[in-house]
Amino acid sequence: MRRIRWTAAPVRRPAPSWGFVVSLAVHVLVGLGLLWSAPVHRPEPPRPPVLEVEILPPAVSPPPAVPGGSPPAARPPVGRPVGPPPPPEASAPAPSPVPPAAAPGPGGMIAATRMLSARILADPRSREAVKTLSQLSGDDRIDQLCGFEALEQIAAWNGRLHPDRVVSYAIEETRQSGHRLIAEGAAVHSGRRWYRLRFTCDLAPDGSKVVGFAFALGAAIPRRDWEGYSLPDEGEAAD
Repeated sequence: MRRIRWTAAPVRRPAPSWGFVVSLAVHVLVGLGLLWSAPVHRPEPPRPPVLEVEILPPAVSPPPAVPGGSPPAARPPVGRPVGPPPPPEASAPAPSPVPPAAAPGPGGMIAATRMLSARILADPRSREAVKTLSQLSGDDRIDQLCGFEALEQIAAWNGRLHPDRVVSYAIEETRQSGHRLIAEGAAVHSGRRWYRLRFTCDLAPDGSKVVGFAFALGAAIPRRDWEGYSLPDEGEAAD
């Protein structure tokens, strides 16, 4: 009997082609290039909280006093710091009889026997006016104090008048002699009219209060002259 011997021949695997190797190498290089060229995103550090800051304007100091005693022309008129607005006046009121204690003196001036500005400034409703006065010095403070006194003295002298503003330098500049302010060309507003006014105002040596006052109220100022005297025109007055 013949025996047949089978011998397994080794399996020959085909050698890899160079095209495949080159293609694989190219893909690897391209992958590495993309990896290195990709942008790196770093995490942003936490931002500090935002603080809202309100900047306040600096305090404006009052203008310096003008040498020579004449107040600057740009100052506003002195207004009554308290009380409701007065009713309009239909016509120029005639001054009431002058009390014997306040009889006209030389030059027709009425000398006050009691100072009244301290009373109105002591009113709680005058806190803002008192605060403003504390920030003034020199001529401005004197002008304001004497203006308050003028308003109160005129109102007390004639109850039919309701003065609310006074311009001590409207027609003629004021002047000073020691502790006295002299206003020969002032103007006072009452109702719908401006009136001529003259007054002298004496202050304490420290300038804190009025200690003497005399005045003379003149005729109504025609409306056509208001602009020339820089008096506010409310568009309501008539000559």
